[in-house]
Amino acid sequence: MRIPILAKISFSPVLVLLSIAVTYSSCSPVSAKTESKPPAEWLLVQDEDSCGRNTLYVSHDAVKIINNRLGCHLVAKAPDWKVHCFQPRDKSEWIGKMEDFSGGAMFNPYFLPTRPEVVPLHPLGTLTARGLTYKKYSTKNGFLFVADDIPVAPKAVELLLRLYNSPSVAALPLYSSTYLSGGSKISRAADPSVNLGITDDLRSGLRVNLATASCKKIPYKAADFELPTNYKRCTTLVSVTLSGDSKSQFNEMLDNVGFMSQTAKEKKDTAQHQR
Repeated sequence: MRIPILAKISFSPVLVLLSIAVTYSSCSPVSAKTESKPPAEWLLVQDEDSCGRNTLYVSHDAVKIINNRLGCHLVAKAPDWKVHCFQPRDKSEWIGKMEDFSGGAMFNPYFLPTRPEVVPLHPLGTLTARGLTYKKYSTKNGFLFVADDIPVAPKAVELLLRLYNSPSVAALPLYSSTYLSGGSKISRAADPSVNLGITDDLRSGLRVNLATASCKKIPYKAADFELPTNYKRCTTLVSVTLSGDSKSQFNEMLDNVGFMSQTAKEKKDTAQHQR
């Protein structure tokens, strides 16, 4: 059966429009919202020779550290990277610049924070353990391992280096060790008249400064890096770290040291007077 010519002409504009629409839709870019991926977050448990066990929450632009021994929390994050040290037990907080913080100052009010020491690092290769890739270096008197696949900002690394008194490196520290010869390896107090004897390390042989007990990737949570509100501001770091019983014990120790020093001075003066 023949199709009338008029019918063909009447349908042809519709077919043309449909053809144009299909062609346009197939060639035009698809406008869809690209969802930004959440930052990666890592959970680490580390043991350090001086400050004990720490639980770390690490992302590229933020770090949170919970010290099990003292019960205090440390948080530093972009953009200002100020160090917030706070104590949930008595709701006290110290806030300072990165250059004013060090792990030694958490225990010793006379400890002067310094930049991580720059020492020659000799690469010994890349290794893998527990699914984590790390680089191994030898230092002037020990070893240093750093994470190769945990991307973090330089300031996040600096916070950990200052906490652990580790040599300067560009990646997150996982392990460090030092060979000791039996002499003091820790800087003394700024005031030479104050010598509590607590800065002397008379051990010898290999000392493990830092070891990582566990490390795993976890879903990112902004709440892990939140700062406290309505906490009492303290002017010194030890006012937060040494709170409660620890602060009382430390103050008592200082009082005893002062009393003993004064007694020794009085005995010396008396002996000289009797001569």
